[in-house]
Amino acid sequence: MSQPIGVMYATAGGRYPFMAGVAQALEEHLTQLGYRIVFRMGASGGSLISALRSSNTNFLDWTTGSTTPAIRQSLKIGRSAIFQNMWNYVTKKGFLESSDVENLFDTTLKTPELTTPTYAVSWCLSAQKPVAFRLTNENWASRVAASCAMPVAMTPLKIKNSELSFVIQEQLGVKNNPNGFSTFMDGGLCPGFPLKLIEEMKQIPVVVVTIDHKVPGQKSDPINIIHRLLAKEMRVKVLENLEEIKNRRPLSLWCVPCPDFINRKYATKFDLGPEDTKSMYEHGYALCRGKLMTQDVNLPPVESIPTPAPIAVEVMVEVSNEN
Repeated sequence: MSQPIGVMYATAGGRYPFMAGVAQALEEHLTQLGYRIVFRMGASGGSLISALRSSNTNFLDWTTGSTTPAIRQSLKIGRSAIFQNMWNYVTKKGFLESSDVENLFDTTLKTPELTTPTYAVSWCLSAQKPVAFRLTNENWASRVAASCAMPVAMTPLKIKNSELSFVIQEQLGVKNNPNGFSTFMDGGLCPGFPLKLIEEMKQIPVVVVTIDHKVPGQKSDPINIIHRLLAKEMRVKVLENLEEIKNRRPLSLWCVPCPDFINRKYATKFDLGPEDTKSMYEHGYALCRGKLMTQDVNLPPVESIPTPAPIAVEVMVEVSNEN
């Protein structure tokens, strides 16, 4: 037996390769210390990283299929795709089709063997409620795409109500409308990070990983018009709720700030090439490794204890301010 631990990956946008490098370095470190990862959770790009890691998929190997010319064109914003982008935005409220993102995930990793309980956080636009999908080998592509459906950049993703789990149908109030659809958007829209999901697993320490902590000297101005529109809608509340959550469970924030030059080039860019992904991944890995050499992750001492059964609650509630 070894000390069980949970890892939660926050939003990343087009910088998900940087987050993937951070995840690789951090999880190697946790394993060396004697921790055993017993669940993963992610919002937006963090949900993709969680799914890939839980399926033991090498990130750079996966990107050989996710950076082909055809896929890059389907995920392009601006220039040769500008007219299609604008049509999608006017008619469907997003420059890119979320269904293309789902297809990307489905074709590049058809039947992943998820060896660890894994959750993708998404905002149900139609019900105005946050959800945490428990990923399975069959549903992971659509659920991760729903978590990644960044407002303005991507259209909301529709999922038929009958395809949702019974728990989610009931909580969203759609169990009597099986032929209807619910629409989902980026997990970064959720008010607070979904630690309610594993609230009963209080003895398990949790690491929340983010790449967006404010760094002195970095610019806070919008990067471009897409980012300006996005900034008006995104309500990422991860950091704001950490102190309140810490009162209820062992929790640590691990932040490896993404460099400004990567933020400005890739925050809203999704048609990534092999060089882009490899460079960002290596930057994330190196920066995380360097930080780990000088700073502890701030977790409880390792204890040899059994892993409790996960509590698979799939619908979150907002973090309460009450004790």
